[in-house]
Amino acid sequence: MISLCRDNTKAFYGRATCVKTEGEPELQLPDQIADRFVSTYVLDLMSEKDAESLIDAAYRLLQPGGKLCLASLTHGVDLVSRTVELLWNAAYRVSPKMTGGCRPVELAKYIRSGKWAVAHNATMVEYGVPSEVLIAKRL
Repeated sequence: MISLCRDNTKAFYGRATCVKTEGEPELQLPDQIADRFVSTYVLDLMSEKDAESLIDAAYRLLQPGGKLCLASLTHGVDLVSRTVELLWNAAYRVSPKMTGGCRPVELAKYIRSGKWAVAHNATMVEYGVPSEVLIAKRL
């Protein structure tokens, strides 16, 4: 994944950094070092406590006005996506390994007022799988 990240951010050499972690939500980087924090399909793998810790770490790392960009598996919004979510949750209950450890989450619940201003929050559905995309600005 680090190689893929580096390949995809080559055009931003010197500005974009890909950081490999062992999955811990607290990132050992200086405060207010970044203008963007991107996390895609990670919070749906984490416990609620770890997801909250990751959002807190993003807040610490972002400069005022910096943007938090998140994408995650989420709850269904129409008949097909709700059916997919129902089946996904059933498989997760039987064995989280069947879903790669992912489960639907609501990203917006991690965004605390007074710290963030939500600029964009939408649910998109592809092949019946619902994804939430959220962009928030650090206040």
